[in-house]
Parts: sequence; C-alpha cells; structure tokens
Amino acid sequence: MNPAKSPQTKGEESVADAAAVITAAESLIKAGQLEEATALLQSVQDTNAKARVLLSDIALAGGLVNNATDHLEEGVKISGGSDPEVLGRLGVALMYKKKWQRALECLQKAKELHGDTEDPIVSGNLKILENFKESNGGTFPKYDHLTEEAEFLPLIEKEPFNVELRLAVCSNLMTPTSGDVSTFLTAKRLLDDALSPSPPAAVPETQTKEKVSETKEGEEETPKGPYSDSERAALLHKRGWLFASLFTFAGPLKETLESADEQTKETLSKDESVKKVLEKEPIEWLQMAEADLELSVLLNGEDEEAWCHLGEVRFKFGTEEKEEPCFEAIRKSVSLKPSYVAGWLKLGFVLFSRERVEESIEAYERAVQLPEGKDWAEADEKLGILYKMRGEEGKGKKRGEEENGEGRKEETARKVED
Repeated sequence: MNPAKSPQTKGEESVADAAAVITAAESLIKAGQLEEATALLQSVQDTNAKARVLLSDIALAGGLVNNATDHLEEGVKISGGSDPEVLGRLGVALMYKKKWQRALECLQKAKELHGDTEDPIVSGNLKILENFKESNGGTFPKYDHLTEEAEFLPLIEKEPFNVELRLAVCSNLMTPTSGDVSTFLTAKRLLDDALSPSPPAAVPETQTKEKVSETKEGEEETPKGPYSDSERAALLHKRGWLFASLFTFAGPLKETLESADEQTKETLSKDESVKKVLEKEPIEWLQMAEADLELSVLLNGEDEEAWCHLGEVRFKFGTEEKEEPCFEAIRKSVSLKPSYVAGWLKLGFVLFSRERVEESIEAYERAVQLPEGKDWAEADEKLGILYKMRGEEGKGKKRGEEENGEGRKEETARKVED
C-alpha cells in the first residue's frame, strides 16, 4: 500500500524530506525493490521532478513507455522546463515512441541547460536524431509515432485515401515491438477497409480518379476508384506480408491450444485476437498472402521488396512445387535493384537451405560486396559453411582476417562485374 502523505511545510523542511525520500527510493531501486520504491516516490511525485525521473525509470524497466513518458512530462511541468535531466530523459522516452521532433527539441534544450557539462546520453541520442533527420532529407517521417488508435484513427477518418498515412500506421502496428497479435489485426482492419469493394468513404469530388482504360473523346470516363495502381499495389503488398505474419502466429497458437492444460485453453479461447487468427487454418493465411503479393507485383512489377516478400512467402510453404517460383521471385527483386542487400541475403538463404551451394555462394558474395552488406555476420557465417561444403575450408572466414586476404575480395569483384 502507498504510505499516507503527510502535510508538507514550505521551505527547507519539505525540501529535506523530499531529498530523504529520493535517497531512500534510489537505494530500494538498486536493491531491486521496485514496488516499495514506487510507493515511496508517489508520496512526493506531485512536487519533485526527480521522483518523476525515478518513476519513469521503473516504468521503462517494465516496458511501460507511455507510463514513463507521462511521468517525465509531469516532471517537466514541476521543474518549469529547466531541469536538464528531466528533459534529457523525456527526449529519450519520446524516441521510443518515435516522436522525433519533440524528442529532438527536448534533447537540444537539455544540452543547452547542461552547458559545459556534457551528458553522454543526451549528446549521443541528439547525434542519432540529427543524423536520422539529415539522412531523411532534413525532416522526420511524419507518421512514425502513430501506434495508438486514439491518435491515428481521427487522422485516417479525416483522410481516408491518404495511402502514405495508412501504410505508415500499419507498418508501426506490424513491428515486433508494437505489441501482440492484436496490433496486427488492427492493421489488417485498416488494410481490409482500404481494399474492400466499397471504399471507406465517399470519394471527394475534387479527388482525381483514374480511368480503367483509355477513353475516346466524348466517351464518359469510367472511375477506377480512389487509388492508383501503384497505391493499390502497395496496400496489397502490406496486407500480403501481414497475412504471412498471421500465418507465423497461427501455427504456434494452434499447437498451444492443442497441447495446453484446460485453464490455458479456456483463457486463450476467450481471447478475441486468438479467435480471429485461428478462424482460418495456418495454410489459409499463407495462401492469402501469396495471392495478395502476386496481385501486388502484377499491378506494380517494379517493387523489389514485394517480389522478395513473394519469394519468402512461397518458401514458407515448404513444398517442392514452390521452390523454383520462390527463387524466381527473389531473383526478380535483385534484378530490379542489384544493390538490394536484403534480396541477395534472402536469395542466399533460400538457396543455402536447399544445398544449392554455388548459387548460394554467389548470392551471399554479392550481398557482402555491397556497402550495406559488409557487416552482415550471417553472410560470413553461411559463406564459411558453403566454402567448406565445396572443399575450401577457411575461405569463407570473416573478411579482414589474414588467411582470407584479398582473394575473396577479388573473387567477389569478379562476381559483381559478371
């Protein structure tokens, strides 16, 4: 239970009391007694910014980013925005939430208040944000922070045909750190709405509609709908990859339900998200994924990532009949963009899994030759195994080691030129 708050007097006595609480709470935190520390800090949280900082640390330790941010926002109010520690911590917490611009402003202010005393956490994260902004053309992505329905639904309702917004929100919801399967299902709903035969809202009269085909002079134009082929392709690509993720969820969930004790089964059976995922067999999600991705590349055959994802989905079937179509799709992705490291790595992996040694070596070598692929430990590890399978043990060791020397670089250069 929280200790009862005693009336605080103004002046030195209350400051001393708060300082004693902070010191005691810090000791409890070091000892791992977080509940006790929380109860103690709550007794001074309304007037002490440091208490809010410590409460935010406890919240972050439990993965409660929103709770941590709320504490730090209150800490800024208590300190009047003049405490560099509070501002610095808030900046870092906002980075977790991808609220880039506000995070940058907090960190800049914290650095200014620190003066000549540099805080490595503040300066390090500030540098990360500045580099990120510069690499993005001097601005931050507009929608990266949108993961809460209360934030993104009003925006989507206001701009139902803003594909960039809808796709960005779905990407945020589909990240491994976004939450559980329920966030993927929220993304599915947003994509289903956009791709349904009936648009999510009436098309504004001012919005341009594309023609299904060329019309002759005097003929009435046939509206295609609110999306261009490339936009529809992007939506299908995103939904196809989402279906592939639901396939990944469905298998383990089904196995858990089949082998779990009665109490676990009862709990899972009441979970609406679990019900929605298991309303289809796992293979059905995969079939839907392939269908969406095939239509996506049909509408926009220049999207290398969609081709690569199509290949990955075909690989997940694990059947012989899907092997060549899998390889063809991923090869198509790297033919469209020879500098596409992820495509070369994926091609190397699927070929490696089928013991197609020479082709796998070529794909991995192409990957590590590219600047973005030079630090991929996976490629070096697989190349070591592949060269050993080819009878050239030691040749695939990590680049830079003496026994590997320049030979691999020269061979890689020849392969890239080819």
